[in-house]
Amino acid sequence: MDSTDGDRDDTLETLRAGEESLRDVADHIREVIWLFDWDSQQVVYVSPAYETVWGRKVEDLYARYDEWADSIHPDDLEHAQESFARVLESGGGEPREYRIVRPDGEVRWVLDRAFPIRDENGEIRRVTGLAEDITDRKLAEESLRDSEARYRAVVDDMPALVCRFLTDGTLTFVNKAYCEYFSSSPEDLVGQDFFQFLPEAERERVRDHFLSLDASKPMVTYEHQVIAPGGGIAWQQWTDRALFDDANAVVEYQSVGMDITSRKKLEEELVKVQKLESLGVLAGGIAHDFNNLLTAMLGNIGLALIYTGHESRSREPLEDAEKAISRAKDLTMQLLTFARGGVPVRKKRFIKNLIRDSANLALRGSNVKCEYSIAGDLWPVEVDEGQISQVVHNLVLNADQSMPQGGNMTVRGENLDMLADSGLPIEEGRYVRISVSDQGTGISEEHLAKVFDPYFTTKQKGSGLGLAVAYSIIAKHSGHLAVESELGKGSVFRFYLPAAEGMVAEDEGRQGAALRGTGRILLMDDEGIVRKVGGALLGDMGFNVEFAADGEDAVAKYKQSRSKGQGFDAVILDLTVPGGVGGKEAVKAIREVDPGAKVIVSSGYSNDPVMADHKRHGFDAVLAKPYTMEELGEVLRDVGVGGRAE
Repeated sequence: MDSTDGDRDDTLETLRAGEESLRDVADHIREVIWLFDWDSQQVVYVSPAYETVWGRKVEDLYARYDEWADSIHPDDLEHAQESFARVLESGGGEPREYRIVRPDGEVRWVLDRAFPIRDENGEIRRVTGLAEDITDRKLAEESLRDSEARYRAVVDDMPALVCRFLTDGTLTFVNKAYCEYFSSSPEDLVGQDFFQFLPEAERERVRDHFLSLDASKPMVTYEHQVIAPGGGIAWQQWTDRALFDDANAVVEYQSVGMDITSRKKLEEELVKVQKLESLGVLAGGIAHDFNNLLTAMLGNIGLALIYTGHESRSREPLEDAEKAISRAKDLTMQLLTFARGGVPVRKKRFIKNLIRDSANLALRGSNVKCEYSIAGDLWPVEVDEGQISQVVHNLVLNADQSMPQGGNMTVRGENLDMLADSGLPIEEGRYVRISVSDQGTGISEEHLAKVFDPYFTTKQKGSGLGLAVAYSIIAKHSGHLAVESELGKGSVFRFYLPAAEGMVAEDEGRQGAALRGTGRILLMDDEGIVRKVGGALLGDMGFNVEFAADGEDAVAKYKQSRSKGQGFDAVILDLTVPGGVGGKEAVKAIREVDPGAKVIVSSGYSNDPVMADHKRHGFDAVLAKPYTMEELGEVLRDVGVGGRAE
């Protein structure tokens, strides 16, 4: 045999062996390998995996190529044929996905890649390809899409604001609540800058929160201000989570937020209350002693005026001193408003006249015109008349001072039914609202949050206590004081008081005639100077006075007097006695001896709520220090002691 023939046989044998090896590989892989002859338009080879994927016999495909087209889902046939034509033009290898229908009716997805084989002239001679079953992947993708749709539905229904954005701040997702909050649509927001809604001063601080996140700390919660759609400033709280790639590099952030503007306002209110409470501690430390001194001074000057003739040269200085002490008394009362024990002594009252009278008093000598619009059927309220009068006086005076060149102000009174969602820090129910509006200089946004702070003022005159006092008084009446203002356009102060339940009688007014009477009065006070001036005032009214330095002494003298058959027509007890028995303990012992005793509690200041609810603690009336002869006589008259001078 020729050596050439031998070499050819060896080559053919090698080719056959190689072909068998390739066929063996093709027969055992799960992908479908196929070979199509372009001239005969016949499939010349398809791997056994065809039967697994297509569920059809290989022999049928060899016999008729249309078997392949028949297996394609009708909705995908045109797409599959067009993509096959493009593959042949481009050179092949581009993936095409389509569905097939197995003989048993099951629908499966395949990914098919075709490669044309050309001769030396560039003509297609054969086409080979590789097809794989991707049904599981497509089902997973569909499940993922369904999951994303459900996720979006859940996220869209959430009241919280949800968004996602890239590391440069570009928004990639926003939920419905986010869109509604900023009055925009997803199309307008996606692609925009997350930081555009933040005030300039906040952006760097918020950006630092994001930059601090890494794999060891993927989440952070913080609060910041935001520019609301109307142009105002609101507060939001956000919880941000960093999303990472396989290399633990941050690729995106997911944020969940909520509006906390109402909460921040409540926190600001709490801070104000805490400031007032701190000042109250200071006021409480000095008020008792200070009012004792004022009682002595005011009482002695009152007596001096009684003893001094109208033509005396000393009368005018005494009257000036009395006026100065009255102003000092007003200042002390303002300080006492902050004290923890400075609770209002409330009575059910109609306050129509009180509002008008207090406003008129504040405007004496003013060039400001005041108009009143007070409902004739204004509901009654349970208030401390003196304190509410002080609130109206302070608000009207503040409005007057904001219009140094004159102008108009309006004082309104109206009834309101407040709902739970009113946005104010008060409970649902019936309220009386009093408003004082002016045409003054207004208050800047910078100062608006501080107007109720103690000692804060932008005026050259004034202590800075007026509005703080008003705020504290209204808070202690279970109400609320608020302000609205715009620089250059004036201000409106409104306070809300809970309406009183039950019947309320119209005020009868104070009886101004001086008290004259006879009888015996027991006066207990730990300060000798108060005992002295109080005894002088009572003596001038016509009473006989006996004194006690503390509660123990007062109880002993009361018992002793009763044992002698004399008794006392009234007892005045100082509420607090440092290091001794005070009025609260003494009244209990006196009631045991004489349940019908007429006992009056007197104090300049106390942390105890006795002054606000004296009857529950066994007292018949309250006498606040410092007091004048007229106020002392009025209290005695209220408990039925003494009579009116003719």
